Amino acid sequence: MENVHKMMVGIADEGAKAARAGLSTGSGGRALIRELGDRVSDHVIGRVASLSGKRWAAAAVVQVDQSGYSEREAKSLMAAASYVESRTAAIRRVTRSINAGKADLTKGLE
Repeated sequence: MENVHKMMVGIADEGAKAARAGLSTGSGGRALIRELGDRVSDHVIGRVASLSGKRWAAAAVVQVDQSGYSEREAKSLMAAASYVESRTAAIRRVTRSINAGKADLTKGLE
């Protein structure tokens, strides 16, 4: 299971990198996040633990991280993330790719 966890860490890291790249597409023509003054891609993380800190053995998440921000900042970030995602589908593509890879990994393991 430790090897599976290590693989999921790699998937989370690579997924976050791919999502950042996708969300950066066309960013020169978009305004900065109003409350934060930076880009949505600056807030993408990959993780293999729950928000409470419990480690997952065989799961990975790629997401826009709003932790540590005020309610106003978090709303601004998530509104911008929603807008950019609707234009780029970066997170959706990464999620689809991760899910397809997981299906291949477990194929034939009965």
